[in-house]
Amino acid sequence: KEYVKKLIKINSKINSLENKNKKEHFDNYKKRIKLVLDDLGFDLEDNKLYRELSLFSDKYDISEETSRIRYHLDQFSIYIKNETYPGKKFNFLCQELFREINTIGSKSGNQIISSFVVDFKTYLEKIREQVQNIL
Repeated sequence: KEYVKKLIKINSKINSLENKNKKEHFDNYKKRIKLVLDDLGFDLEDNKLYRELSLFSDKYDISEETSRIRYHLDQFSIYIKNETYPGKKFNFLCQELFREINTIGSKSGNQIISSFVVDFKTYLEKIREQVQNIL
């Protein structure tokens, strides 16, 4: 239960950084594209540029992953309360949580989020070790 609470806190912190991370990617790509276009002598309408940037920055959106993590962590709490032998379900949830946090790690490109991903994986591994003991 203690580790699940820590995972909930980490996921909450990642979630709070999500919009900032998305905006940083958007701004960075906007600057790079403008520099390249200026060097080549091209001019691109702002509307077209913003449309392309929004599509591109959407690839860095981690809201789905943080939402799924929240759901899986809620499931942990439900299984702890209601299941007599939750080992296999816990094991499955651990697998799903590792998938989601790995996706966040690969999408974010943000150092702070990356450090939270490492912390998340550390606590999740501790949970998985405990789950292996009850299987």
